[in-house]
Amino acid sequence: MASTENYELLLGKINTFTRKYYFNNFLRGLIFLGAGLFSAYVVITLSEYFGNFSILLRTILFYFFILFNTVLVCWLVLPSLLAWLKLGKTLTHDEAAEIIGRHFNDVHDKLLNTLQLKSLLPKMKVTVHSSRPVSTKR
Repeated sequence: MASTENYELLLGKINTFTRKYYFNNFLRGLIFLGAGLFSAYVVITLSEYFGNFSILLRTILFYFFILFNTVLVCWLVLPSLLAWLKLGKTLTHDEAAEIIGRHFNDVHDKLLNTLQLKSLLPKMKVTVHSSRPVSTKR
């Protein structure tokens, strides 16, 4: 059937979009991570250079820097990486259609309607079969 093949093609394209979406989020997280690491490093290094801190304060700054880096990795990089590898929570086809629809307004309703109608199709078949009149032979 051509409609089933077209629907499978549509799902394949949505899955490709989802993978690219998570990969782009992963790259964006790496860029923000690099900017955060560099900024924190410069601030801590300059404050240490001009502040002439004691050993205790240097130790606190060091562990703060490590904690800050760990939080940035867990917040910016790890969720996108896990979703890209399909290990964490991922987008549903409807959510991906919403994201696609935000960028392409003319496709938004058509794409979402196609996905929703296809998900209703098995329920409609059951309803049609159950509403069929039963013929009795006399």
